[in-house]
Amino acid sequence: MPSTLSKKITDFSSKIYTFWRNTVQDNAAVSLLSRNESNAIKGLLIILVVLGHNKYVMQGGMSNVYLYSFHVYAFYYLPFLYDFRRMDWGKFFQKNLVRLYVPYTVFFILVAALAYCTHKSSSVLRMAETYLCGSQYMLHTTFGFGSFLWFLPTMLSVLTFRQIYYRLGFVGRNIMLILSGGCLLGYAYMWHWYLPLWWYSPVCLTVGLGMLLPAICLRSIFIRASKSSIVLCFFLLTVCVMIFYPVAHQYHYTYLTINRLICPVLIFSLLLTLRKYLSSSKIIIDLGLQSLIIYLTHQFIYNGCYTVVGGRINVNIYIGLILFVIALTGGYLLSKLKPVRYVFPK
Repeated sequence: MPSTLSKKITDFSSKIYTFWRNTVQDNAAVSLLSRNESNAIKGLLIILVVLGHNKYVMQGGMSNVYLYSFHVYAFYYLPFLYDFRRMDWGKFFQKNLVRLYVPYTVFFILVAALAYCTHKSSSVLRMAETYLCGSQYMLHTTFGFGSFLWFLPTMLSVLTFRQIYYRLGFVGRNIMLILSGGCLLGYAYMWHWYLPLWWYSPVCLTVGLGMLLPAICLRSIFIRASKSSIVLCFFLLTVCVMIFYPVAHQYHYTYLTINRLICPVLIFSLLLTLRKYLSSSKIIIDLGLQSLIIYLTHQFIYNGCYTVVGGRINVNIYIGLILFVIALTGGYLLSKLKPVRYVFPK
């Protein structure tokens, strides 16, 4: 009996090691998504992002926490589902600094101007630190608005770590994944030692590094897991969410584990199973193509709507849904304007 148990443990350990070795040794030689599938997934995600930022619909309840657990993080995982192409570092930074930091700079200046107009001014040094770090904390404490801009510097960090990861060998990749796991846990559980690294690291480096481990795991799940197993795990996750979310204050670490470690990967894995269906919709694909413009403009549209609506009518979820359509449509229409496209170079 002991020998049988020992053999089972050995076999299980061997399978875990084989799975991990294959996961780490995967060089991402093949893209797992077609262009239309990728854009369709982005389209669905940006719909969820715009919905999640609607304060009349979400109202700070479970739905808000649930959507926030995955809808933005999924964008960071997407690049790891594409095939890896080694780029010269000069070309890499030239391409991504233009693509990400031109809109980041323009909207950073816009947010700073709005803060100045509302008497929320800061010193030039503080604004320079905020621009360099780009974290939600720095943006919020400096301007009181604009924390959504964290997405852009974090994406640059994610793409940079992706380039580094796939250039390394087996040992180097494992070291990066261990470091990523530490950053991920610190971010998920808000460990005190990690908070300064999160808030003040340049271009959100520690958050970007924290996205590496779940992104690599997601690619492996996408390759190896069946659709039925993903659906079953999602059902079990839904049960756990319904049990623990309402009592999050009593089971704090269990709630954080579900919300910040499991939900992002598992829910996005489920959404990926819908890729063929979603890619049959031209409007969803087009929303995905314009997702960055919609992301950066919908907050301003929402705030304009809140100013007009607030205090004049009794707001409810249905009013919120109307504003959701206005913000999504408005952001999409703005993306079609030529002047706007200069802010978003390809």
